[in-house]
Amino acid sequence: MVEAPFLPHSEPNLASSPAAPVLIVHRAHKDERNTVMSQPLPIDTNTWISTFRYEGATRCLDAADSRLEDPNYFVLLRSFDLAKLHIPYLLVAELRTLARSHGVPYTGRNKVQLAADLDSHTCGVLCEGAALIFLQNESSRGAEGPWQGVSATQAWTSAPSGTHNVVDTTAPLPLSIKHLQPLSEQQHVRIIKDWQKEMSLERFVKLTCAICSLLVPPHKMKTLDTNSLDLTLLQNNHLPEGLRPRTYNLASYDGAILDPYGLQYRNKKGWMHACLACASDMKKGKMPKFALANWLYYAREHIPDDIRRDFSEMSVFEKALICRVRTNSLLCRFSGIDDDITEEAFISGRRHIKGNIISTPLDVMKVNSVLPPSPETIADTMCALIMSAAPPTDKTIDRLKPIMVRKSRVKRMISFLIGNNPHYRVSAAFKGFSSEYLDALFTGSKDLGVPTSVKIGHIPVNEALESLTDDYNGRMDDLEGLLMENVAYTLGDRSGTSYRDMTFQAVERCKAGKPFLYSRAGSDPVPDINNPNWLSWAHPNADPFGLGGFHDPRRSRPIGMEQQLRHLVSVRDPFFESDHELAFDVYNIVRKAAVNTSLRFNVPLSSYANLVEDIAGLDPKLITILRDKFRRNPTYEPQSDEERSVIQVMTSIAPVARNIPGSAAQKIKMRNEIRAMIAQRGSPTLFVTINPSDYHHPIVSSDHHGFPAAPVAVTRTRTRA
Repeated sequence: MVEAPFLPHSEPNLASSPAAPVLIVHRAHKDERNTVMSQPLPIDTNTWISTFRYEGATRCLDAADSRLEDPNYFVLLRSFDLAKLHIPYLLVAELRTLARSHGVPYTGRNKVQLAADLDSHTCGVLCEGAALIFLQNESSRGAEGPWQGVSATQAWTSAPSGTHNVVDTTAPLPLSIKHLQPLSEQQHVRIIKDWQKEMSLERFVKLTCAICSLLVPPHKMKTLDTNSLDLTLLQNNHLPEGLRPRTYNLASYDGAILDPYGLQYRNKKGWMHACLACASDMKKGKMPKFALANWLYYAREHIPDDIRRDFSEMSVFEKALICRVRTNSLLCRFSGIDDDITEEAFISGRRHIKGNIISTPLDVMKVNSVLPPSPETIADTMCALIMSAAPPTDKTIDRLKPIMVRKSRVKRMISFLIGNNPHYRVSAAFKGFSSEYLDALFTGSKDLGVPTSVKIGHIPVNEALESLTDDYNGRMDDLEGLLMENVAYTLGDRSGTSYRDMTFQAVERCKAGKPFLYSRAGSDPVPDINNPNWLSWAHPNADPFGLGGFHDPRRSRPIGMEQQLRHLVSVRDPFFESDHELAFDVYNIVRKAAVNTSLRFNVPLSSYANLVEDIAGLDPKLITILRDKFRRNPTYEPQSDEERSVIQVMTSIAPVARNIPGSAAQKIKMRNEIRAMIAQRGSPTLFVTINPSDYHHPIVSSDHHGFPAAPVAVTRTRTRA
């Protein structure tokens, strides 16, 4: 075996330019003595790019390598400039092999950085041993090669002075079609191995951090010796004695609040798992930010079995009846209902009731002074809509579990919260349990029923209308009973009414001479931003003992609402990840907070001075009166010249939203980013598969005689976005 740095060659290693259409490369071959030699060869780069693809590199070339005699392979020495032409079309793994063969650092570099490093690389003595391997595409085999038609005389005499192996020409390079060529066997194997690595079971195994209960992959977890740690950092002496952990020996771990699933032993000290962030903080001698001891321990192990079962089985209406506040209104929509037990009712895919729980946020958070709430409150926040061919009967309504309420369950859950949750403690503002309102839910001796104050509407439908929303992928074929899907609609603080109210407040603030401006949507202050009670008030099953609300002032290290929710949906306890309402409610609060902190009122610089004079000349009492008129009637039209002048000043003040999720400004920003990506990378290609309704579409459904209809080809359209 002969090492490449010492291979004899017949021509000197002359400089070359990667931008030139013709390059002199050195092809390796075997001579009659079975020795690796190199032969200079002029290459037409225009033809080369579309004819050959990069296959790899080697630092030690063996004369027994079969690729030296294979006419479809090109093994090149000292030809890195030719490899540079392939850099824009190589995968990250291919770029790394190329960098490794030429001593270019590649660890921790992404594709763009690595491509830039290779493009600026200049070969030295250490690169002499690198052999680059190229394979001719199957579609190009048998055709004229890139070295044919280029004479050695042209390659040596047409070059400018100082570069003897370059032909200077300005002919443009053709677009590469490498991405359309079939993959080689080596690339197939590499892709399969990468997929097997990414989809292996080890990639889905997650361990529990004993300090914060976070689920993380094993490679992001550290094993700590508890005997060498200061576990007093993880104590919470303010936690009630009756709610402290009992699933492990608390005294053995110095009273530290831990997740037992991350401990080696539960009855004695041993090692424990810790995520990288917690391990780093513990070594620094401070409590980790998301430690369970930092009021993120919810004591679910102390929930009685009957209450735990009630929390898991309660309907959405029952949950609304035990909450101190309601941040949204609920609409349960049902379809697919058929009271008559006929043959048609048992057709495959029709043996179930479909529905949606639609949650819409309220303008202000409604606080209940008693539980269950009054019939008027129930009527304002809960309703049901039934879509069926015939009006629903009592038998139909009794099957709709999401709107059914069990009095005994509601009473039991309210009593538990009043006795165990400090945020439900009886006080002057909260009177506690109301047996009167419980009895008023519905009349009769039955324990289960629909609250009489809940409005139930009916919309008649036919088969044509039902087919528009029918499920077509067969996922409900084997289901029976009731299938409910959760849908939430968010309401932003950017409506015309909200902006008008905030503009009135801005003008009044200026007239009062106050130093800064603070505006908020809604008619009254809403205690849902920075409110530690909100989590227990709105979602009592999430924090049944009132221990870990958002923005809790007892925390030694403050945690934002978004940070806490992002952490909770990733912990071992699956409650926060599987809850259907919490994420939407938090999203709306985050948007309200963003409006308060990000909304600004601006005016054109040219009209600033005149606008200040106009505001100074307005009557404060008239502003207040006009604001009240708009609150009573949003479509009110100004009647006097004074009122019209106030409106004119208001229209000159434009609210500007910044960094508000879901706002019009954010949507415009994202659209501009999409346009910029299209301008940089080209228009995307979108493939849309259109399928008809499997159950009711006349083309694919069975005819009246039971024979299946002729198959219909799936339509696939190509749309330029």
